[in-house]
Amino acid sequence: MFGLENFKADEEQIHKVKLYTAIILRCVLSIIALYLSWDCGRDSSFIMRALVSLISTLFPEIYISYYAVYRVFMGNKCY
Repeated sequence: MFGLENFKADEEQIHKVKLYTAIILRCVLSIIALYLSWDCGRDSSFIMRALVSLISTLFPEIYISYYAVYRVFMGNKCY
C-alpha cells in the first residue's frame, strides 16, 4: 500500500527529521514565549520589556512553565 513496504530510511535521514522537528518546535515555543512576555510587560519600560522578551525567547520552556504556574494557575494577571 502506497509503496511504503520497501521504504528504508537510513540513520542520517532519521537524524535530519528529528533535528528539523526540534528546530521547528523550538521556534514555535520561542514565538509563543516572546508574545506572552511582550504582552505582559505593557506597564514596563521599553528596555525592561525588551530584556525580559530576550530572556524568554532564549529559554522558552522555562518562561512558558513560569507563565503557566504564576499567571494561569495562581491567578496573577499581567495587568
